[in-house]
Amino acid sequence: MTLSPQSKRGQAKARNRALVLDAARKTFEKRGYELTTLRLIGIEAGLSTGVIFGNWPDKRSLYVEIYGHPPLTPEAGKLLWDYLVASGQNPASVIAGEVIVTVDAEAVTRSCGPQLEAA
Repeated sequence: MTLSPQSKRGQAKARNRALVLDAARKTFEKRGYELTTLRLIGIEAGLSTGVIFGNWPDKRSLYVEIYGHPPLTPEAGKLLWDYLVASGQNPASVIAGEVIVTVDAEAVTRSCGPQLEAA
């Protein structure tokens, strides 16, 4: 049984999405959000930026799909670092992925929510 062209296109689109997501994750981890460009992600994936824009409107939406939250600004990152220190956690271990962090979202909002929104 042969696949219809539409099925082949659907399969190619799914494969390309997976390649972009994998390349974006690697590039974000290697270069950070600010230094990552959609062009670099495309190069890493071996695809054109047109393929990326066919699935995501911008870098931020791609980041959110991968990590489940928007990227932190430097200011918001500093506030989060300070919160982790104040709560007795080692931010360096958290960032290195050595420990699992349980953060009380309400406590974060009470202690630095307004500053995070402004950052």
